[in-house]
Amino acid sequence: MPRYSETERIGANARDSVVARELKCIFREQMIADMGIDAHLELVEGGRPTGKLIGIQIKTGPGNFAVKND
Repeated sequence: MPRYSETERIGANARDSVVARELKCIFREQMIADMGIDAHLELVEGGRPTGKLIGIQIKTGPGNFAVKND
């Protein structure tokens, strides 16, 4: 049985909040574990889903982020 990850849930909830409040989109996660598209964002206009999708790939881990030192 998979282990529960509190950090993963906190991150997923933050992601959903940003997508809904700031991007005004619906987050549709792809549950198939493979390489490529991890999720789709569905555009919303006038409070209604448009059927227009944007495929996204989600990157995690320290190798995917850079820290800028001034």
